[in-house]
Amino acid sequence: MTPNLHNAASQPSFAGEHRSTTRASAARWKTGAGPAVLPLPHAASETPKVSLQGISLSYKTNGSRLLAIDNIDLKVRAGEFLCIVGPSGCGKSTLLHLIAGLHKPTSGHVLIDDKVVEGTGTDRILIFQELGLFPWLTVGQNVEFGMKMKGLSTAEREEKTRYYLRLVHLSQFKDSYTHQLSGGMRQRVALARALATEPDVLLMDEPFAALDAQTRDLSCVVHISSRSDQARISG
Repeated sequence: MTPNLHNAASQPSFAGEHRSTTRASAARWKTGAGPAVLPLPHAASETPKVSLQGISLSYKTNGSRLLAIDNIDLKVRAGEFLCIVGPSGCGKSTLLHLIAGLHKPTSGHVLIDDKVVEGTGTDRILIFQELGLFPWLTVGQNVEFGMKMKGLSTAEREEKTRYYLRLVHLSQFKDSYTHQLSGGMRQRVALARALATEPDVLLMDEPFAALDAQTRDLSCVVHISSRSDQARISG
């Protein structure tokens, strides 16, 4: 996504109070007055899982500065599900990349559990729009990859791989390669790989774009919404 320089109205949109009731959130979504948010019960801790403090990001281009993100403040607690809504090019993906540690802000800080983010980490997983699957690995090996990075044992990796492939209805494709799958199936592999690492923060960049309506109702979607100790941010 290429950010554009717009006024404040084109910045990523957040609910003013994103822990309001489900009914109110649904009403806002229908009227277009704000982002769709699925509130979940708070964790006991008052420390935000994700905190953005005065985040701004600009790029140097053709001798001038292009403002992509402008002074974003945000707190997301464990157990919350925040949706970021805005027009194409407003900076939604850029904001997710900053939280993931893939970019550094021009000013401000990203904090996870009150610790400043200095780079990527296994406590945060980002599902890219482009999925980022490894074509030289099988479906099962793709799902295992993040767990290998976390140092899980072979037995535990195999058990979780079976579980999460069953969750996304791809058990029979464990030994297939990604080029043998449809676009929607590859999207489900990316979901399984992200969920299998069981991160503290799950970042999703249009995670269901390639899925049809029936597949979006899979148990994996329920699973994403069920963890009370995880912060989820979707753009």
